[in-house]
Amino acid sequence: EEAARLAAQAPPPPPPGPSLAPGQVPSPAPAVGPGPAAAPATGPASTAEHAARIRAAVQAESFSSDQLSALESSARGARLTAAEVREILDLLSFSGDQLSALKTLAPTVVDPANWQVIVDGFSFSTDRETARGLLPPR
Repeated sequence: EEAARLAAQAPPPPPPGPSLAPGQVPSPAPAVGPGPAAAPATGPASTAEHAARIRAAVQAESFSSDQLSALESSARGARLTAAEVREILDLLSFSGDQLSALKTLAPTVVDPANWQVIVDGFSFSTDRETARGLLPPR
């Protein structure tokens, strides 16, 4: 009986964790919560976004001269893969227009090692040779 009475009067055992020296006060537990909200992505647009913008501008026009003008204005600041450039060129009906567009788009290509994808889309050897000559310097 006496042991049970003494046990009931004893302070509860300390919680598990680091032991404290006599007189040392435990530090408060860190606040737990959702934390700061993730910032929205503000980096450069993806190549797919650039390609979609250019495709939409070209497709909105009926005449080749208007398509080329739309391409030039919408391609400013763009970054495109060689495959995306080929897809955009395929929107144009005439190889001469495609080569004109390629002159505008060549500096935007982020993967010049894949330039052959662009070249292979031309039917005539003279057009392929011209396209090869437009490969931007590395």
